[in-house]
Amino acid sequence: MKFSWTGEVSAGVFQRYLRVGTYLEESFRREQAFSPLASSEVKICFIPIIMDATLRRYYPARSEVDLKEGVFYCAPQLDYDLFAKGDFSEQVAHCLDELSASERYLRKLLDEDEITALQAIFERMRVTG
Repeated sequence: MKFSWTGEVSAGVFQRYLRVGTYLEESFRREQAFSPLASSEVKICFIPIIMDATLRRYYPARSEVDLKEGVFYCAPQLDYDLFAKGDFSEQVAHCLDELSASERYLRKLLDEDEITALQAIFERMRVTG
């Protein structure tokens, strides 16, 4: 399984999201390498929208699955204030909560055992301490 990220992010929180996105990608790669998902051809593209109040209405959430290509585009709206004022572990948790909540999309690409393995990976990726 592959995980990539980008985002539609207001300039005021870009650097903070950059740090979170890098962490998510590196952690996912490490966690899934020895999991049952290591050989999966499914791709998760995380593309959150983190816009301030002025711009938020122009950037709706738009997650979708491309069955032909085996790609889940996870594009939720995230809490701008959390990225502006929150700490790193809260920001990571917010992203992982959105990924975990995407089960209805992922069921189009993964079976029950794979969903369980993926949810376990997301839990292990949480920042503690």
